[in-house]
Order: sequence, then structure tokens, then C-alpha cells
Amino acid sequence: MIMACKAIDCLTNPSFLELGSREIHTWASFSASEKYIAGFAHDVAWTERTQTLRLYMKLYEGGDLRKVITECRHQELPIHPFMATYWAMEIARGLKACHDHGIIHRDLKPANVLLDVPYVYNRMLWGITDGRVLRGDVKTHGKAFLDWFKSPSRLPWCHISDFGFGKFTPAALFSEYYTKGSRGSVGTMGYMAPEVLGEVSARYGATPGVINDVVKNDPKFYGKSDVYSFGCLVYNLCTGRPPPPAATEWSTRILEIPDTYPELFREVISKCVDFNPENRPNNRDLSNGMADAFIEIQNCGLLSDLARVLQDLDSDPGSDSTYINITDLRPEATNLEPTTNMGDPPECQKKLDSALRRALAAGNCDMMALAIELGANVNASAFESSVQDSWFASESTPNVEFPPFRPGVFGAYKNILITSRQYRRVFPLLTAAVFNGQSECVELLISEGASLDHAENKIDALSVTACLGNIRMIDRLVLRWGFDINAKSVNPNYAWREDIPIVSASMVGRREAVRRLLELGASVVIPSDDEGKYPLHTIFGVDWSVFAHLASLDDIEVCARMIYDAAPQVIRFRDGKGRTPLHLAVGRADTVGPRFVKFLIDRGANPYTRDVNRCDAYHVTSIARGHGSMVVADVYPEVKKSLDGYDCMITDRALYWNIPVGRGKSVQAQY
Repeated sequence: MIMACKAIDCLTNPSFLELGSREIHTWASFSASEKYIAGFAHDVAWTERTQTLRLYMKLYEGGDLRKVITECRHQELPIHPFMATYWAMEIARGLKACHDHGIIHRDLKPANVLLDVPYVYNRMLWGITDGRVLRGDVKTHGKAFLDWFKSPSRLPWCHISDFGFGKFTPAALFSEYYTKGSRGSVGTMGYMAPEVLGEVSARYGATPGVINDVVKNDPKFYGKSDVYSFGCLVYNLCTGRPPPPAATEWSTRILEIPDTYPELFREVISKCVDFNPENRPNNRDLSNGMADAFIEIQNCGLLSDLARVLQDLDSDPGSDSTYINITDLRPEATNLEPTTNMGDPPECQKKLDSALRRALAAGNCDMMALAIELGANVNASAFESSVQDSWFASESTPNVEFPPFRPGVFGAYKNILITSRQYRRVFPLLTAAVFNGQSECVELLISEGASLDHAENKIDALSVTACLGNIRMIDRLVLRWGFDINAKSVNPNYAWREDIPIVSASMVGRREAVRRLLELGASVVIPSDDEGKYPLHTIFGVDWSVFAHLASLDDIEVCARMIYDAAPQVIRFRDGKGRTPLHLAVGRADTVGPRFVKFLIDRGANPYTRDVNRCDAYHVTSIARGHGSMVVADVYPEVKKSLDGYDCMITDRALYWNIPVGRGKSVQAQY
């Protein structure tokens, strides 16, 4: 029999010897009949020279539950609710066995639950649930899964292990009794009950889950502390997301176990993580509740659908089809009435699009290809509308929680999404792939027909790439896929306006991107927006009091210098209102000072050029908070001094060439 060895290094931390001894003592107390507890071989070895304690136990080939949760998250497929509910039932039974022996585990978490066999059925189970399953998956795993489930002597899958923190404290199984051995704070953050952390409520609300005035007390633990840990474990199992690090956060976080789980299941888990231990179920009620939930989830039709698929395979073993359409095998399929609803996409399409989003968020091209092959829309938005609505409706955006397995890149897009949603902009999957720098995903989407066309309401892939400064992706989009380097599209950081890519890069100081765009032929002498502004107008017209966090002004100035060097005449260009870049630089000098004014004056910008309202740079006004409209050059002497530098420069040139020239308006008349 192959055994697993747990080696405990006690040399660096002698307290580990006590933990190891405690684990031996705890494990030895279980009889072999406790099938939901990991099997201990009652074999121990101690190496004096290395101070190493070795415990031998049965080898569980499925690894631990944490590994399975992590793998499923990386595959962007949550653990199927059928299996998650079944495992929760087994873990609840194992926890009851611990408590029946007077043992409190104190560190119940996914890493301490071992699986007897590997979990290889997830994609098959989801395929059956979604109505279209890979024929190869069913051939490989279908019969084995049904045989396991229908076996009258079905062996348990989950086994609780690692009793290093376990305590023999029978009295502490009841909240009114606390012994010396039931005090102290041990466990894993996120899975520790509030009373274990010494957190108690000064007064509990009448409604379960409501807490008031959290105060600190001596850390204590008892049986219902394990029940809290169980709830956190199952939350992680069902959502793929870790529980909050502090128990108090449950009060502000909606428990997001999907509605694909039975209502009874969600209710029991909600009670498990209640701040008040008295509102949590005891081990018997917990075990019974999980068993009832599993009975309920068996009504989902999964097993009957799998049986039909296997029957179809037996009747047509030589079929060349890749997928089996399960709806065609169901008896009710022939009675379906044709639908005339052409509104929202059907539920199946929504699921496929959601699967494609999840795969893209994980950068998993294989899963993306599978979703596309099943019919996912490559031109779908990167965000589900319900998620966008939740963000936009929230008064406290950073704290909004979303259903599990939404795109993992969601948090990175949140600022762009908020503004794009407000201005009804579309953020396509292709743009999301570019945003993440996922070249393979970009190629896959384009090869499968993702639109390269520009649209006035769409955040464009090239603008996003320029904004991020991804040189390699710029080259791919322009040189390989033929993106128009001078096409106007929504500016990723300013969703209310449209700009050309070089402006998107310049406004956030992406100097290398600006240099590369110029090398590839980006123009700086065509208007960059519908207001007739040229690149320098837009750059110097930014409200830096709002957007200064996006880039350093030094980088902005370098980008402006490259644009000027490419076409020096741009400093004289006028926008639709007759303004030169200098007008806009003066207008924003109240937030950034005179540096951009001086930059333009040093290169020959004329402060006496008037716009359509007969206003020159000396008379540009700005709105100051609390002070109303003001003439910038009158309020800020440094700005006026920079503007006066133009006259000095003209005088110096005249003296050099021995040309008589006046001052003030006479200079204006000459230019």
C-alpha cells in the first residue's frame, strides 16, 4: 500500500513538535470506521539528528481541495454545483464526526480536506448542464462518474485532515462552557470565527447576521467556531473566491453563492458565517441540512441527462460529431414551441458569452476557442450588462461585489468602465484582450471574426494600446492587422471625447509609444477631434487638476516636444474656435503653472494671436473655484512673465539682425 509522509521540521520551530504530537493523539482517537476523516497509519518516525517528525497516512490521489479550487479557477470553470454540494455534505459529516469525538478542528479550510480520487469531471458536468457536451469527455469520464455515484458501496470523496491545531475539549463544544484548553487564537485568517479572534458584538441584533458595536474580548473557540470555518470553506468552494479576512466584513458583503445552488443550501451557509455563534447551526443540523440540499440538487436532471448521453453513445458509437446536443435527447425537446422573442439574447447565448469573458480574463486561449466553437459572440462586450449596471448604480463603487466568476480583469477596468458606461461606450472583447496585452487572445479573436471597424461609440483597440504604451502590440495592430493609425475613436481615459491614437498616448505621457507612432506615420497636422483641435491643443487643454495622476508633466512635455519636432508649424494651428495651443496652455496654467506656456513661447508661439472672440493669450480667462472667472495672466505673474518672453525673444532677434522693432502692439501688428 502506497503511503503519504508528512514531514514536520521541528529544528527551526520546536513548537511544531507539540503540534505534531497533538496531531498523532487526535488522529489515533478516530476509529477506522470514521470514513470522512483522513486515514492515519498509526506509524510515526522521529529523526533526532534533523529534529524531524514524520507521520504516515493513506495517500489521497486527488490532492487537497485547495488545489482543485485553484485549478478550476484557472480554467475559468467553477466547480460544478452538483459536486460542490456533494462535497459540502461529506465535509459536514466529517466535521460532525470530529465533534462527536469531542475534537474541535480549529483550522478547517480547503487545504485540510483531502480528496480520495482526482476530480476530472468538471468540464463534462458543465457541458451537460449547458446542453452541449464534448463527445470525448463523455466517452472518457461519463460511465465512470455514473458508476461511482450509483454504487451502493460508494466510497467518500472528501476526508478532513491536519489536526495539528485540534483540541480535545468536549466541554467547549457548547457555547456556555469554556475551559483553559478552549482559549487562544489559532487557525488561518479568513477562516477564523470572530470569537476566535476575540471579536464579539456588544449587543446582537434581532436579525441573524446583524452585528452592532464590535468589541474585543479574550479569544475563545468551541464547536460553532468550526461551523463558521465550514461556511467560509464552502463559500470558497462554490465561488472560487477566498472569504473575507475579517469576520466583520460579512455584514457588508452579500453572500454570493450562485442561485444554481438550492435555496436551502445558501440559507444554511449564510447561517454558518453569522457573527453571532448562537445563530449558527450545530453539527447535527449542519450535516442534515447539507444532506437535504444534496437531495434537492439531484432534481436538476444532471444524472438523467448523462444517462441519455451514454445511451446515445452506445447507439451511435461511430459518430464523427464533436459535440452531443443534449436538448435533442430530452423527451420534451419535440414539444417545444418556436419562439418569436427577438429581444435579449437567449439564456444559452448569455452563458456562452460569459464563458468567453471568463476565459479571456484568465488568458486561457483553449477555453476561449471552445466557447467560440460552441457559439460565443467574439464581438460581445467585455462586461455583462448586469455587472455594469451594478457598478453604475452603486454609491460606493469600490465596495460593490459581483457574482462569482465574472471577468477577473474587471477591477483593472473599473475607472474606464464607469466613464464608458456613463457615455454609453462599448468595451469589446478584442479591446479587453489588448488591454491585458494578451497577443494570443487578440490573434484568436481576430481570426474568429472580431470586428476591426471603428465606431463612434466603441473604445478602440489601438487607442487602448497607445494609452498603455505597449509598443509590441502597437506594431502588431498597425503592421500585421492594418489598424488605421490616424483613425479617431473613443479616448480610453476620456470616454466623453474621441481622439487619434497619438493623442491617447501623449495625454498619459507614453513617450515611447508616441515615438513609435510617429515612426509608423502618425500625423500631427490633422484635427484629432470633432472640435478641430490638433494634438497639441488637446494635450495642453487637459484639466490637470483632475487627471494629474495619470502621468508626470515631464513625460507630457517630452511627448509635446516630439510632436513639435515632427511638425513645428503646429504651434500656430487654430482649432474650430480660432485658438492656438498657447490659448489652451494659458487656460490650464492655474493648475500646472507656466511650464507649458513657456514651452510654447520658447518655440515661437505668438501670444498676440486672437481667437474668434478677439481674445489673445494675455486675456485668456479661467474659472477659479470660489472666485469665478479670472484673467490668468493678471492673477499669475509667472504666466505673464512667460508670455512677455515672446517680446524679449523678438527683440533679441531684431538686435541680432540689426532690425529696428517696437514693443507691444507694434509687435502684434507685424505677426
